[in-house]
This record gives sequence, structure tokens and C-alpha cells, in this order.
Amino acid sequence: MVAALYRLHPQQTSLRDALRAAELAGLDGQVVLDPFAGTGTLVYAAARAGARFVVGSDIEDWSEYLRPQLSEVQNFALYWRVDAMHAVKRFEHDVLFTDPPNPARVDGSAPISLVRDFGISGSQLKSMFSFNERNLMGREWVTVTYVVRLIRYELEQGRRVVVHAFRDSGRDFDWKKILRRHFHVRTIYDDYVEVV
Repeated sequence: MVAALYRLHPQQTSLRDALRAAELAGLDGQVVLDPFAGTGTLVYAAARAGARFVVGSDIEDWSEYLRPQLSEVQNFALYWRVDAMHAVKRFEHDVLFTDPPNPARVDGSAPISLVRDFGISGSQLKSMFSFNERNLMGREWVTVTYVVRLIRYELEQGRRVVVHAFRDSGRDFDWKKILRRHFHVRTIYDDYVEVV
């Protein structure tokens, strides 16, 4: 059996953790935006957590790589080739619930399941994608500066901000540490934090 294409996305997010974080974040009845939607993991999690409506957008077009679970919910819309800062200004929302790009790398490794199910190596996975020139994956300080600026803008607008502040131990990168340098954060669940 061939695995779902969403598993080929270079920055996968755990659906189990996203569902738990969305539930604990108190998204019920809110309009939620994920401007780094990718495969739609956080869009699905927010919809399942009772969000009134969820908007997902991404600078890339990941429509072929969406999680199949999205077919279970209807209260969402996805927009492709939209810059994240443009999205937060364009789409009405109460809460930013997002998984920012990994500034340290575009994944060059491949889990054993991808090798088994698709027969591809990490370097082949990395070479499959030709990203938009404005894509922030693997752009180091450019990515960090952009995401901090985006969060600051959201807070100035009076919106809640919930971020998957993951660590990339292979590259010694930690979103939570970076966010703590610029904002106050409180842990919601595992690596998910509310920025205040």
C-alpha cells in the first residue's frame, strides 16, 4: 500500500500533537489562520477543536500533499501562493495558530517509512521540491526575523498567537528559545506555546 503524499512534505507536523494543542489552546468559536499551512495539519486540528472557521495559506501550492483527514471537516478554506504577512493582513481572524518554517534546513533526511513506502532517499526527497524564492524554509536568520515580525504584528492587532515552537536538535535550533528572546511565552502542550 502506498502512503499518502502528505508524508512527502519536507516539514511534517505530528497530527496527534496538533490535535491536542488545538484542543488545549481554546480555539472553540474562533476564526483561526495558519499562514504556513503546508499539508493542512493545523488547519484540520483547529477545525476539529471547534474553530468557527479556519483559513490556511502558504507561499507554495501544497494542494497535492494535503492530509486526507481534511475531508472530514468543512469549515475551512485554503489559499496557495500567498505570503504569510499578506495573509495575516488579508484574512480576518481571531487567532494565529501556526507551525512556522524550519529556518535551519529543508529536510534532507528521510524516515525509514518513506524509503520503504516511496523508495526515495532523503537527498531525493529534498531535490523533489523547487521552492518559491520567497519560501522561508532553510533561510536561517531571514526566516527568524520574518516570523518574529509577523508575530509582533499579530500581537499589535490584538490577536492571539499560538505557535508550534519546535526544536531541530540535528541543527541545534529551537523556536521556543528564539521566541523567549522576543516575547513572553506560555506552554500549551509539548512544543506548542501561546505568545503574549
